[in-house]
Amino acid sequence: MSSVEQPVFLTGKDRKGDWAKFVEEAHPGVHDGNIELQILMGPDSKFQRYGLGNLRSRRLQITRSVYAPGGWTKPHVHPDHEHAYYVIRGQALVKVGNEERVLGPGEVAYIPKGTPLGYRSHGSEPVELLDIHAYEKDDP
Repeated sequence: MSSVEQPVFLTGKDRKGDWAKFVEEAHPGVHDGNIELQILMGPDSKFQRYGLGNLRSRRLQITRSVYAPGGWTKPHVHPDHEHAYYVIRGQALVKVGNEERVLGPGEVAYIPKGTPLGYRSHGSEPVELLDIHAYEKDDP
């Protein structure tokens, strides 16, 4: 049984790798206002690329993102996988295709593959959310 198939837990003290600085430097104009980004779970190829070391999976990536008030991700498309946003605290103005909605704690947006998506922190508080990717192939 490989390490990916074994049940594993990640506690707060074990989390590694703030990805926020890398994202803004490596993808200028796509993300702005990152306070903290951590890939909590993801395929090995993501960890090798970004030098992180949390839980491994084959097809699932979960990133915890915190954006300052007014922080945003530019609308973009993931042609090869489904995507979802789950708001933990604060509010986000989320765009999926041609629709926009303000989401608050406990609310989720589902984005089918190939659909334009993006969001902006909404209001005077930071927004914290889970950014979830479901890949079609093992370790993309």
